[in-house]
Amino acid sequence: MGKKIKFLICLLFLLVFFSANFCSAVNLEVKYPELSTGSKITDQTTIPLYFRYIFDFLMFVGFFSVFLSLIWAGVLYFISPVKPDSLSLAKDRAFGAISGLVLIVCIYLIVTTINPALAFFSTVPLKKTPQFPPAPQTPGVYFYKKEGCPPPDTIVNASSIPILQQNLINRITSVKTIHDKDNNIFYVSILYENPGLSGKCLFIDPNKLCTEKIENFASSVSINKYSTTAYGKITFYRNANFTPDGGYLTIQSSDIQGYINNKKIFSQTLESLKFTGSLNSSECNVPVKDQDCVLWDNKGICQKRECPNLSGKNIGSAEIDGKYLVLFVYYDENKNNSTGPWTFCQEFPTSEDKNKNGSRQIKWVNIYNNKLGKLPNSIIIVPIDL
Repeated sequence: MGKKIKFLICLLFLLVFFSANFCSAVNLEVKYPELSTGSKITDQTTIPLYFRYIFDFLMFVGFFSVFLSLIWAGVLYFISPVKPDSLSLAKDRAFGAISGLVLIVCIYLIVTTINPALAFFSTVPLKKTPQFPPAPQTPGVYFYKKEGCPPPDTIVNASSIPILQQNLINRITSVKTIHDKDNNIFYVSILYENPGLSGKCLFIDPNKLCTEKIENFASSVSINKYSTTAYGKITFYRNANFTPDGGYLTIQSSDIQGYINNKKIFSQTLESLKFTGSLNSSECNVPVKDQDCVLWDNKGICQKRECPNLSGKNIGSAEIDGKYLVLFVYYDENKNNSTGPWTFCQEFPTSEDKNKNGSRQIKWVNIYNNKLGKLPNSIIIVPIDL
């Protein structure tokens, strides 16, 4: 009896040990029958599954042997009236069968407790836990310290930051823009080198989900919600304090063309714009004496004048009547890298403009005071939701 117990203990140890999933598949030459528990052996069966097959087979043999032993005990009991000594044999057979059944059940419970993968009573496979898609990111503008927009990230929603957090200054190397298309909300963002939304700049393309690689130069950022219901106008005056006497040009909301997901944005060079009151007019409203002379005679007298354009320092003030973002931009056609072709920007309304109505006197000294020593040559207007 002691040898049998030792044998069963050794068998139990081997089954548990070899059921770890570190064994590789083995090639078999004998075709094994498929068991009722679903276990089967193929050329690709791993050794753990092979021992699972043996375990299932041994459990089946054990239970079937108990079943046969009980049947035989019943037969002996049935013939005991004819053969009296059969009654004693029937009792011994039945007791042995029940003892064997208890032992087999104990072995099964111990083994399946240690390694549940060996259980064969459950014929229905477990359902896989459903994999739900990740929750959508909150709409807004995300800044990353590494290229390619990898997490972790920092989110900012539709509000400009005159000075970035210390851990982001000069460390932003990629930007992700997530629009809220269901609510028709789109974000426009611009990175600036200087605090206060000025200096070298980078316009983040709102049509891209991720701007994967940018130069880490930013100290401030402008973030605005694009507005589909913007109204009003922007007027550029030659004189300060919104004075129309020296000439002006008004850009209406109807003059703005599409860009952001087929939304509207206005972009023109300052040389192409003249003080004609409106874009559709050709009549100059600048006094003749202040117009540009394009033809001189040999006595130095101007023979021909034309309406001045908006380039150089010709704009004295800019009035914003409505919800607009106005950008004076130096656009370098030959520059096309992580910070180009926009080289620097000046944004209106500025962060100090509490009324958001523009600038009564444009300070060209501040705009001109940049590393390139150049003035803006382009204007960009975006309708926004303040």
